[in-house]
Amino acid sequence: MSQINKLEAKGFSFEVTHLVWSPKMDVIALANVRAEVSLHRLSWQKVWQISSPLSSAHCVLGLSWRLDGLILAIAYENCNEAILVNVENGNIVHKLSLPSDPYLIKWVGQTTYKSTPASNLQDKILDVTKSGLMPHLASLPLSLRSKCKLYQNDRLQNPIAIFSELPKTFLCISFKTCVVLYFQGIYPILKIPFSSEIENVLEISMSEDLSMLSLLYETSSNIETKLFATPIFHENVTEFEKISMQPLAIITCLEYIQLTISGMQEHYEDILLELSSKLVKFAETKSTEGSVADELIILLGWGRSSPELESFLVVNLGEKGVKKLKQNLQNTYSTLERLLSINLLSACRNMMFYLSELHALSLFKPKYGKFGYEPHLVQEVISAVGSFTLKANEMLNVIKYNINSFLLFFQWLHITVCRLNNDEPPSDISKMSLKDLHFVADFITEHLQETVRTETEEDGTTKQMFSFKLEKVGQYLLNEDLHVTFEKDPKQNLWNDLLEQHPEIFDSGIIFHPRPNNSLMQLFNVMSNSIQQFIDAAPLVVFENCIPQIPVRLISKSETSYNYRCRQLFRLDKTHVTCLVTESNKVVVFNQPINLKDSGKIAAAMFDLPSSHSSKMNYLDVEHLIFYDETTLSLILRNPSDQSYLICQLPFESFDEWKSVRCQSLKPCASLRQFKTFNPVHLKSISIKKGEVSFFDVSGTRKLSAVVHDRRRFVTFYDMEAEVDEESMDSSISCISLCNVPLSA
Repeated sequence: MSQINKLEAKGFSFEVTHLVWSPKMDVIALANVRAEVSLHRLSWQKVWQISSPLSSAHCVLGLSWRLDGLILAIAYENCNEAILVNVENGNIVHKLSLPSDPYLIKWVGQTTYKSTPASNLQDKILDVTKSGLMPHLASLPLSLRSKCKLYQNDRLQNPIAIFSELPKTFLCISFKTCVVLYFQGIYPILKIPFSSEIENVLEISMSEDLSMLSLLYETSSNIETKLFATPIFHENVTEFEKISMQPLAIITCLEYIQLTISGMQEHYEDILLELSSKLVKFAETKSTEGSVADELIILLGWGRSSPELESFLVVNLGEKGVKKLKQNLQNTYSTLERLLSINLLSACRNMMFYLSELHALSLFKPKYGKFGYEPHLVQEVISAVGSFTLKANEMLNVIKYNINSFLLFFQWLHITVCRLNNDEPPSDISKMSLKDLHFVADFITEHLQETVRTETEEDGTTKQMFSFKLEKVGQYLLNEDLHVTFEKDPKQNLWNDLLEQHPEIFDSGIIFHPRPNNSLMQLFNVMSNSIQQFIDAAPLVVFENCIPQIPVRLISKSETSYNYRCRQLFRLDKTHVTCLVTESNKVVVFNQPINLKDSGKIAAAMFDLPSSHSSKMNYLDVEHLIFYDETTLSLILRNPSDQSYLICQLPFESFDEWKSVRCQSLKPCASLRQFKTFNPVHLKSISIKKGEVSFFDVSGTRKLSAVVHDRRRFVTFYDMEAEVDEESMDSSISCISLCNVPLSA
């Protein structure tokens, strides 16, 4: 025999708005009114705390644990975004863009990983990286890896390996007009649109074998439940496992590319801005004829310079300034070159492999057409990725060309400044070949030819403005057209000549378009939008392959207490349980078979919870309810006579004595008077002496509950199955006793 014991209480500075137990670990997640989410151990040790990602997010709308307890999903108000947080360190592993604020967020699916024959197909995909045909994604810099722990390993595996051995789970998010299921919380795989009659979704649940999905919702007059058979997940296991991993890998590669571009933008410094501003000042103040490039060419070819140019090189630049510019430029360009060649281009190759796999599967309509990935949309993504890859290679060529030209130019400047100072140049840079001098001359002609424009001042006078285009790399990282395009003698390119002569080849869809005027950032946005477009088109097609059952109207809204939360649960015995609270504070438990033949047959029972504290018969108000396990409900009850609260465990193990009724599609299943009413005997309970109870949560696996009370400033733990000492067996437990009063059926 066991009893409920109080353990300890904890006070908080701010009101607690959400509290959820981890399904696998001894930790609990809390959210407060400041939109802060924290993770605590049972000892109340704080593991981590995170704030809202945007200042516009005023509060947390929902918390939900992934069923393996490794990821926590958080939805915010006025943010149109949900985030997935790593439980180990509180790092955000994925951000999910939402169309609007969600009404409900909940993880459903498998609780443990189940190996299937289809897993061998994933092993073959994983072997591609082992064979060397597709290399592993290279490790990102530490500053970038801290932003997304999907890339925390020193040597990254194939992205599919991250998800292939996880239980198949879905993050269900309810909106005003639909419910969307996000596979592994990453991308939408099923979208269930609503009719205009549905006002709000109260609960979502899914069977362990993924064969059935249930929605509990309210209409204008009733509380209803509707089952959806999902054979696309349950019966087509091989097809589902093979095709569902491809979008996961594609999105993972896309996030990896986005982080790489972010790293390139962080490492890129406009180091030539200082040199450009000094050149502009020199061009505005010099009195000699000709441009700055002309004076530098004369100095390079004839060794003669004007006093103004000598002063500019010796005083304004100086030997230390030239060496500093050269070193900073070399470091920056080397970092960009490494991120491009090792990280970004390898991710593009991997993404192209997954897209080719997905395109091949989408062409096999009989087996994979039901998943909604249209071949022409996948082909558009392939073309976008191809154009982005070409632009990345173009940027890599620009970096290689610019770094060689700049280093030679700064080497010549260094030698020139030393000689103008009557110093001997360092031996390692003093020698330059005739070919090197030709490179310097080309560089001066191309980069140091100033552009002059005339601007009119407010007083009507005109002023000449000078500008230099020293740098061509940074423009690729801006979301705007390139101001200087990179072309390598297109007239001498035989491949371009072939495409011009045969435009049908160029427009066939198998040729990647180079897009010379677009920047790398622009093409990344095009690629992201095309990926989002083909992923968003699939969920409605998947919904068409689900089998909706007849909706069951459980109870009229006039007979139920709408303010109380409803609960649903799929049991292992292939039944579906729904719990509601009536207006008269009776707990109604509906038991519905999930097989198609008997899905309209409901077994139901009501439970009265009377108290014997006074001579008059008082019934306890049910404030909150939640499933403790498959056969027990945990309740928060309130005694109206003295406004006291207690926690109670209500078992409903057997359905044998329950009355079964056949439900019609357009009628309520039955009047509440038809159901048998039970009066539980010897319920485990314990009084809550402090303040009004706001809400609570239970952990059946840990046999604990946490109650939020006293204006949401305190949380108290309770042991729900504490052992009873021999001394306490003879004494009564401090709680409101529930008496056994016979009731008629």
